[in-house]
Amino acid sequence: LLDDTEYTFIVKAYNSKGEGPGAAVTVMITGESAPRDVKAVPYNSSAVKLTWQEPAQNPTHETTYYIYYGTVESGVRSVPVGSTKDKSYTMGNLQQSVVYVFEVSLGLAGEHS
Repeated sequence: LLDDTEYTFIVKAYNSKGEGPGAAVTVMITGESAPRDVKAVPYNSSAVKLTWQEPAQNPTHETTYYIYYGTVESGVRSVPVGSTKDKSYTMGNLQQSVVYVFEVSLGLAGEHS
């Protein structure tokens, strides 16, 4: 995919009853790279503090980082649980003895990318 280009994809669900209606999904490729060195450090018994470094290629626009999480069994959720303009985020209300997976994604001008 090319930088600074908008693409539209048609996504359809399939199941035993056949093909569902299509939904258009538009994605803008920004050419910006992802956050680096993402780390999760225990904060207290039910929270972790996520930290990261700026992308290798510094964003040219104001950035927002979007936080996603899930469990190893369920995978990462597709809806962000939070966002920040900082390079850290504290994620609370976690359960002990559950293995979590976190994702930090770069967004530009309020849009997740």
